[in-house]
Amino acid sequence: MFVPEVLQSVSDRTADHPRIRCTATWSSDSEGRWSLPFVAILSSAPTEFFSAKTAWYVVFVPRTKSVTVYPAMVGGISVTFQHQSFNSEGSASLPWRLGNPCLDRPAGALGRASWNGQPDAIDDKIVWYLERLLIWIDAAATGELAIEGEPLELPPGPGQTNFPVVGFVGAGDDLAFWRGRTNDWGWVDLAKLPGAKISYAMTTFRDRQSAPIRKSVWGRAIAEAAPAKTGLWIALDNLPVQAPWELPRTWADLSAHLETQGVQLAEVFELAGADRRRRKDDRGTVTLFLGFPIAELVGGTPRSTTGSL
Repeated sequence: MFVPEVLQSVSDRTADHPRIRCTATWSSDSEGRWSLPFVAILSSAPTEFFSAKTAWYVVFVPRTKSVTVYPAMVGGISVTFQHQSFNSEGSASLPWRLGNPCLDRPAGALGRASWNGQPDAIDDKIVWYLERLLIWIDAAATGELAIEGEPLELPPGPGQTNFPVVGFVGAGDDLAFWRGRTNDWGWVDLAKLPGAKISYAMTTFRDRQSAPIRKSVWGRAIAEAAPAKTGLWIALDNLPVQAPWELPRTWADLSAHLETQGVQLAEVFELAGADRRRRKDDRGTVTLFLGFPIAELVGGTPRSTTGSL
């Protein structure tokens, strides 16, 4: 296969790189993408989540001139770190996973000066991404991707295009109120936003017996809307994240993690299910909400609460 000169230049420039080993030549697929498999070598000691050598693919799309680096399906990392997309498996035809590290944003761990110097030439740009990856894997392996004082990024999850959008509004005393209910659970009314298809607003929080305990202050259009759906809320001590930085992927993972916070998910579902079967105003599917205190900055003090579907 003929490899464009500009891409061959990348291979030539990395041939003697001390930390990059190309394992094959560039190849293109039916979608016009060019990809190059390589192995990146840590400059630090291997860890539980990072071996000394990990396999990757750098992918170049000529039409958009975009460059993305993905973990390889074989020999690549399978977990998700900070500053990385949710690292799920992609199409069976792809040799890489979908968890591309975020290399083109000015994360403190990657150096803002080097971010500002991103080159325009295609071969320079691809090499620049490879060098940024080396910085990223070192920071990931040593737990230094999240710098204290930087904005906190919630862990990424799988695509949720088929899920409803649910909005909530907070009050000044939310944190104190919900901390008083840690490990508790109950119900929440969801009002459908006027004119929207699958967008809702949380209006009234209820205890296990459906008695109102907290009302959200919305505008008239939402405040006067009748509940269209019901949600199940669980109040947690902290963000339900698994090491290194990903949401639980399965119900079993979620159940095991919540158990470490003192929540027996199976018991909650059993009691909630029994309650729903007794009701006469069942409004269909129940959406689960996990609420937890959260800080705006890494290492900061929580000032508000948020939730995850």
